[in-house]
Amino acid sequence: MKKQSFILFLILILIIPSCSNKKNIPLAKNYSEQSKFEAEQDNIRQALQLVDKSIELENKPESLAYKVTLLYQLQDFKQCCELCKKIINDKKTPVTLKADTLNNYACSLLALGKEDKAQEIWQELTENKNYLSPEVAWLNLGRLELLNAIRNKDQDVLFNEFIVKANKSLSKSVELSSEYVDASYYLAITYIYLNNLEKAKNILEDILLFVPDHKAVQSLLSQVKIKIQEPVEK
Repeated sequence: MKKQSFILFLILILIIPSCSNKKNIPLAKNYSEQSKFEAEQDNIRQALQLVDKSIELENKPESLAYKVTLLYQLQDFKQCCELCKKIINDKKTPVTLKADTLNNYACSLLALGKEDKAQEIWQELTENKNYLSPEVAWLNLGRLELLNAIRNKDQDVLFNEFIVKANKSLSKSVELSSEYVDASYYLAITYIYLNNLEKAKNILEDILLFVPDHKAVQSLLSQVKIKIQEPVEK
């Protein structure tokens, strides 16, 4: 009789935590949804507190990846890197989420001044079949190469070398996603530096077909038209 009672007690121990976890999942989801709402209102710290509560109840790779985006907005790049590595090394992380996290890891590394490592990751992501947005990797490579060109603007050889590399990377980004405004915008800038103003003008005009109120594009287009001595629309 005592043995049966002991077995029954063990069964209850096993069942109770299981039931408790199931009850926590809806609560974890609720915290996660509240967190996203706060993030949409630009209440990033509140969003971070809420997602931490969600993770305490249900530690999912998806929730951790979302936390990375919040930490990045708060410019806590060191913690971003630590959390990204945890997600990437977790065997439970889906391969597509792992690839997305690699991109976020590279962005955080760049913010910490580790440009070579960030560039290496983006280069790998351009060939990673599990990364569903290779145009983003090409964009990030192009922007980094454009930044390096500007840093070396007083050295003609290096400047031109980086501009050509940036142009190629950004062209690949636009090829993969023709309506990718950011990639097209920076591509136009590289053509300006390459003195191909007509090409830059055409790209900027195409962007305005999709985003007519894009102030930065409007301003840059006006400057390009002045340089090629075309009337600027008012």
